[in-house]
Amino acid sequence: GNPGTGKTTAARLLGQLHYEVGTLSKGHIVEVSAKDLIANVIGGTALKTGTKVAEAIGGVLFIDEAYKLFEKGDRHNFASQSVTELLTAMENEPDLVIVFAGYKEPMEQLLKSNPGLPRRIRYVLETADQTTSELIQILDLQLAQHGQVMTSAARQLFKSKVVENKNTT
Repeated sequence: GNPGTGKTTAARLLGQLHYEVGTLSKGHIVEVSAKDLIANVIGGTALKTGTKVAEAIGGVLFIDEAYKLFEKGDRHNFASQSVTELLTAMENEPDLVIVFAGYKEPMEQLLKSNPGLPRRIRYVLETADQTTSELIQILDLQLAQHGQVMTSAARQLFKSKVVENKNTT
């Protein structure tokens, strides 16, 4: 999904849910990007990826922009080494959930890059962009949590900024 569609929030909730039902021992989340998993020296990628996997044991390893683990022209195959390490963790570590997040098309390319990935990924969830009215509902709920209410002028300004932002992206 696109930025702001709730991928990280969903991963946090997933960790809490798995902890509460007893399938994860801690339920915490470790947020990383591809650069946190890939080194530029031989042997370094396995170490970096392994360290993050170990940190996430008992919870969720959330990999944002995971499609960067598949880079065409990766001369030394460092990114694919990270995928191999993640596949091993997915196969052997029952006290871990790994969430791969990113834009739809590049994520599809990542899944095609290694035949082991689709077999080990149980669920694919596509997050949709929120509508303007949904964004206003979210803002209203957040304000209400702090005992505040949006004025009609603020509501109109918010709507115009959302529409303006949607027109420029």
